[in-house]
Parts: sequence; structure tokens; C-alpha cells
Amino acid sequence: LLVHSSVWTILVRKDKIGFIITHFRVNGEPVLQIFDNPTDCLIRTILSQSTTDANRDNAFRSFKNRYSDLSSVVSDDIDRIAETIRVSGIAKKKASAIQEVLKWCKQTFDEYSLDNISSWDDEKITSELIKINGIGYKTIAILLCFSLGRDVFPVDVHVHRIITRLGITRKSLSPDKVYFLINPFVPFGKDHFLHVQLVKFGRERCRSQNPLCVDCPFSQLCDYNLNKNDWA
Repeated sequence: LLVHSSVWTILVRKDKIGFIITHFRVNGEPVLQIFDNPTDCLIRTILSQSTTDANRDNAFRSFKNRYSDLSSVVSDDIDRIAETIRVSGIAKKKASAIQEVLKWCKQTFDEYSLDNISSWDDEKITSELIKINGIGYKTIAILLCFSLGRDVFPVDVHVHRIITRLGITRKSLSPDKVYFLINPFVPFGKDHFLHVQLVKFGRERCRSQNPLCVDCPFSQLCDYNLNKNDWA
């Protein structure tokens, strides 16, 4: 299908989206959707930026051990917060983002919690959270999908890599642009399932370096493998 923008017309291969969903439904591992506490989800997602799951989890555990009362995060020194989550990398930036989120929670809901955000619609959540320094669309999409159970398809580095290699859309588009472009074409109820399957596939097979293209189930529809279109 063609999506029209003010500058260009972008092709979205909805048929390829359907193919990979069908493949994962038949051959992928079952995906259990467990809804996370929204405050913890957002903090954990901030910590996940540019690091491994193990480092994220270690940083989150350290953070929770030190700050059982989240109000103390707002009054604490940024360097001390950063030291607490140092294992996750770019710690000072992440510490600042976490502190800003909690300040926003207090100003908005009069508590250091995002629990009440569940009453808002997706558009309001996105438009408000994106104003917070250090919070991007991917972080918000993870919150919507993994904590609030909304039909939103997050686009991280793994998803972006696979979507563009397959030629579902243009490889020149940023993850944020792919996020807004692709979401309307992911079938209702399949957002969480497809995201989880693609992240696993990206880590194990469609890796950034030395992807395992031999015997890939998508090899015959993958522009990257076939050296066509953007990948020619």
C-alpha cells in the first residue's frame, strides 16, 4: 500500500507484514503478555537504552534497592542516581530522564506514580510524555504496549533493522518515522506478539553484523538478502 506524505509517497508492504506474522504464529514460540506496572515499565525502558537486557535489569534492581521511596529520587543528586544505575551506561542522561519523569508525575497526578495515566488515550499519553526531556517515541510505545496493553507496535533497533531489510518500507527512514508509518498496518491484537517475535529474531538471526541469511525463513522476500531496491 502507498502512504502519502507532504514530500514523497512511501510504499508499505502490508503483504510482507502478513507473511511474517503467519510465520511466527506457526513457528514462533508462544508469547505471554504480562502487563507491567507503568512506573516501573517506563523507568526500566529508560534504563534499556543502548545496553543489554542484563545490564538494564542489574541497573533497575540497584535503583529499586536504593530508592524504595520514589520521592527520594527527585530530591537526590543526579550524580548519585547515575552511580546507582551506572552499569546501564550513559547513566547521567538516564538519571536525569528518570528524575524528570517523576517530577512530571508529581505535578500531573500529585503522586510519584504513573498509575493514573491508564485513563488517558494513546494520543494524550504520547503528546504529554514526549515533552519530557529524555523520553522518546520508542519509550512511550513500550509503555503503551507492554504496560497498558494498547495496540501499539514499538519500533526499536531490532524491529527497525528487520522491517527495512525485508523491504517493508524504506531503509532511509528513522525508527521514529517507521513507527508512525507501520503502526496502522499491524493487524489489531498483533502488536505485542509481532514486536516480541521480531526482537527475538533480530537478536538470534537477523543480527546487525553477520546476519544468518542462509536458511532464513524470509530469505526470498528479503530485499537485503536479494540485493534489491534500497539494498541493491
